[in-house]
Amino acid sequence: MIWAVVVILLALLAYEVYSAANIKAQRFVKAQTMSGSNKVLLTFDDGPDPVNTPRLLDLLDELHIKAYFFVIGEKAQQHPEIVREIVRRGHKVGNHSMHHNPFHGFWGPHKYYRDEIMAADEVLRSIGIHTNLFRPPLGITNRQIAWACKKAGLHVVAWDVRSFDTRNEPREIVTKRVLTQMRPGSIVLLHDRLDGVCDVVREIVTKSELEFVR
Repeated sequence: MIWAVVVILLALLAYEVYSAANIKAQRFVKAQTMSGSNKVLLTFDDGPDPVNTPRLLDLLDELHIKAYFFVIGEKAQQHPEIVREIVRRGHKVGNHSMHHNPFHGFWGPHKYYRDEIMAADEVLRSIGIHTNLFRPPLGITNRQIAWACKKAGLHVVAWDVRSFDTRNEPREIVTKRVLTQMRPGSIVLLHDRLDGVCDVVREIVTKSELEFVR
């Protein structure tokens, strides 16, 4: 009997951890998806990067594609002109927290709301950007983060295709991973802070027969 209780508790704990670490589980927040669309949305986290983001913007112009950029508050504070340029070129900007520390969400909802969500929002507003889009660092969600997002009136944007481009693998592997998973209505997670992001995006778009958001 005791072992049965232990097994059940461990199973519940495993489910809780899985749900927190997997934004696609939709356990704590009802994240925005592209369900019902026949197009693919490219999204980029962790910018702006002073070198790679401008190059990526030029490439997206060349390919006639629009994307979402989830920027870190402290980086936006350092490079406000790049964030403005993202919007000027017709892309969407989202809040990606102030410091990109995934553990801040476990410190309490009020602190997360104040120090991560609203601090980044104030930076964006100071450079003329108003957004209601949010993506938590690493896609980690829990009840505290859900409360903070609701209080801030933010729509959390999920993904269903994770490129794992941060693993420092050859771009051919990253490209194949994305192309294999993409479907009509997919949201692809990439990172504009990485060297080689433009090569990956070009290959994804040119090798896929799917339609992208334009």
